[in-house]
Amino acid sequence: MLVACGPHAGTGVGELRVPGGEHGAPEPRGKVTLSWSSGADVSTGEIRAALPDGRTFQGTYVQPQRTQWRDNYDMYWGVWSGPWGRAGPWYRGTR
Repeated sequence: MLVACGPHAGTGVGELRVPGGEHGAPEPRGKVTLSWSSGADVSTGEIRAALPDGRTFQGTYVQPQRTQWRDNYDMYWGVWSGPWGRAGPWYRGTR
């Protein structure tokens, strides 16, 4: 048996919404088309988005393969709880 993994590609359509409606509600502005491709490793690849006004954006993507819990980062979290971190006016965390 011969099994080969080749490139993968796909397309999708979304909707662009911008704030500005009644009470800041998002207003639809048109369709966004997405296309992506990868090699045998589908967790990374190239992605492209085309907006309704003709602008395009492209770059690479990375798809997370598993969930990480916040507790896994506790040893790094202490850096943010110093006198300038947690007490800072920009801090809005719960920890």
